[in-house]
Amino acid sequence: MGFHDTLKKLSLRTFTIKRKKKPENDPVGILHSDRSTFSRIALVAQTRQMDMREVLSYPLGPLPWSLSTTSGTLIKTSKSALLPLLFDDNSGSETTDNAGDGALIVDAMALLRAMKVNELPSTYGEFAALVLSRLCRFMSSYKRVDFVVDTYRQVSITNLERTSRMSAGALRQHITGSIQRLPRQFSKFLAVGENKSELLEFFFTQWQTPELMSTVPAQKELVVTSGSSCVMIKNNDASPASQPLPDLVCTHEEADTRLLLHAKHAACAGCSHVTIKTPDTDVAVLATAFCRSIASRLSLLIGAGSRLRRINVNAASNKLGQEVSSALPGFHAFTGCDTTSAFAGRGKKAAFKLLCSDKPVSVLARSAFVAVGNKFEALPAEHIATLEKYTCMLYNATQCSSVNDARYQLFCTRSLQSSQLPPCRDAFLRHCSRANYQAGVWRRCLVASPVDILSAHQDGQGWQLRSDGCLTIDWTDLPPAPRSILEFLRCGCKTGCSGGSCSCRRHALPCTDACGCRHNSPVACTNCMEELAACENEDAPLADSVDE
Repeated sequence: MGFHDTLKKLSLRTFTIKRKKKPENDPVGILHSDRSTFSRIALVAQTRQMDMREVLSYPLGPLPWSLSTTSGTLIKTSKSALLPLLFDDNSGSETTDNAGDGALIVDAMALLRAMKVNELPSTYGEFAALVLSRLCRFMSSYKRVDFVVDTYRQVSITNLERTSRMSAGALRQHITGSIQRLPRQFSKFLAVGENKSELLEFFFTQWQTPELMSTVPAQKELVVTSGSSCVMIKNNDASPASQPLPDLVCTHEEADTRLLLHAKHAACAGCSHVTIKTPDTDVAVLATAFCRSIASRLSLLIGAGSRLRRINVNAASNKLGQEVSSALPGFHAFTGCDTTSAFAGRGKKAAFKLLCSDKPVSVLARSAFVAVGNKFEALPAEHIATLEKYTCMLYNATQCSSVNDARYQLFCTRSLQSSQLPPCRDAFLRHCSRANYQAGVWRRCLVASPVDILSAHQDGQGWQLRSDGCLTIDWTDLPPAPRSILEFLRCGCKTGCSGGSCSCRRHALPCTDACGCRHNSPVACTNCMEELAACENEDAPLADSVDE
């Protein structure tokens, strides 16, 4: 190679390889945990009495594998699989937009994430103007446009999901002014909650300057939120102004619920039709559940470009029926969302099909899901029993009413790993608590500042508050297996286990192959099953002769 020749690009190993990690739901990790537990079970079962029903009432691992990944995070399911079940082509689609004087409610973060990197301007000031121009473009079809944001709290159940999104990389940058340059790694910038809070507050301030307020079309309304604040910007008679909207000052954390609150406000303000623009399945569920409480016709705008689809939420909800629609928040939280686990290997489609069937358990399950989230207290025992039976049906254990019984039946009749079994009852009850809390937040989406949410503590609702102020998932209080297996009692005798020094004999237990007397003792063990059986056989004829 000559001195001036071009060097070929080499694939050198860098520190980025350290970021690669095993898949969260790693079957190898689960198999290693199962192997450790079941090897102890096999040894104990050889010589000692053991109730497998009791054993299977434990999680059989450091975490309940039917709800948790090997890294301790929530098992995820495809939430979008629920959309075609809620909105089929015959009941929920609209091909034309006849909004007229309607309102468009926009999910702020979905709008920002949809922007391509090559569309981003150089500075924050230009970015604020670009986003505002896109909102004003919507006003050609709508009288009112709402820009609805999330809030980001230090202690929150949603932080667990946001932390997992930051695993791909995060970039923290303080916003100091409009001429500051926008980071090129914009997706990493949006992965940090503090960045999003500062960016949305920057928009909120910039859009209320006379220069940008004048770009809002005349006789149109722009509703902008930031934190708990909300203002309406109008440009009437060439005199732009902003005014606060006290009815929309709220304590909602997620934009999912705040979008419905704004939809209700727009309907009450006289908008004949309200459209929510969002890709989130959670919002679709809430819109279907609560559209009857919104005075105007409600639609969803999903997708982009040629795949843009308008959904008539009222028509879809009417086809599902009021009972199924009202059950959706509890059902969605129970079968898996951003803050609750899905059941491993059990998706939305099968669960929804079971919910809508005519089986007796489905009828009871619909009533139970309607009650999930009505109160933040523990669910009544009858609803817990119904949800337990519903879970057994999900796992095709049709003859069982308890998840522990279903675990035993499936373990005996099929060759399943512990991740393929239903959760044990203790983990199941905590999962119900998390689903009840999340559904409770959703069911109060039409109230600006629900008092019972402020008084309800997330700690103890299936989560635990650590000493550093962070919430973690409270999976279960149970150990992985019964104490007799975890603290596997084995002696180290070298004298045949004939005296009181043998720990197995003191606890009235026979020695097993794991005891030292089987391998290190020159004298045969007298406390093993074989010796004890031989003694019983020698005593049996003597007992017969005495009886004779």
